Amino acid sequence: MHIPTSLRVAVALRWSKVAAIIGVQITNMGPAPFIYPVNYRVGVHLTGLFANVDWPEELGYHQML
Repeated sequence: MHIPTSLRVAVALRWSKVAAIIGVQITNMGPAPFIYPVNYRVGVHLTGLFANVDWPEELGYHQML
């Protein structure tokens, strides 16, 4: 949803569409591990949809591929 929303705002305000897309793709890696689980829980609560997710005990590079 970030890209379509940023494109709509960029078009409406006559700003750079490329800069808008790049701007929404930047994620600060410090708080990201705390933000994404909260986003998941809020999304599950709001939509009522739940998928059983096997969260890994340890997070390593091979799990991110």
